[in-house]
Amino acid sequence: VNVVGSYSTDPLQSNFRVRRARLRADAKVTPKLTMTLRIALQEFSNPERRVTEYAYFNYAFHERFQIRVGQDKSPFSLEELWSSNNLPVIDRGPTSGAFVDNNYAAFQQGIMIHGKIKNKILPFNYAAEVYNGNGRNRNDNNNGKNFVGRSELMPIEWLQIGTNGQFADIK
Repeated sequence: VNVVGSYSTDPLQSNFRVRRARLRADAKVTPKLTMTLRIALQEFSNPERRVTEYAYFNYAFHERFQIRVGQDKSPFSLEELWSSNNLPVIDRGPTSGAFVDNNYAAFQQGIMIHGKIKNKILPFNYAAEVYNGNGRNRNDNNNGKNFVGRSELMPIEWLQIGTNGQFADIK
């Protein structure tokens, strides 16, 4: 029975779509070792897309020096690093898509050093990563690697100035 009260054996057509549905687990293994796993549930219906987004371990020697191993977002492009929950608009811009499609940003498998230096004069964040450059959930299948770095200064509490760079050696 449809909304006007008539009955039909034809299947209903719908344009209903789930934009984002995620399941996330964060665990504190030891006081310094944490792990994160996040699965994108909306992508189970598409066999071309992989569903694991985050799968990494993070070891914090100190807040200023940490090592992360596994699959995470590459520290390139602030817009891509923001969670979709925190974006000021509904979707990311077209430049973000260009970075992701060319493996400059997005989920990658690798090893990263990162940290936050909180001083009263000029707070500073940094990240440097070596990753395989094949995209998410894809094993390393070549000798080429991507090297990416990002640094951010916060001269005023509400102002963040950042720069990032990348060298891709994918063969």
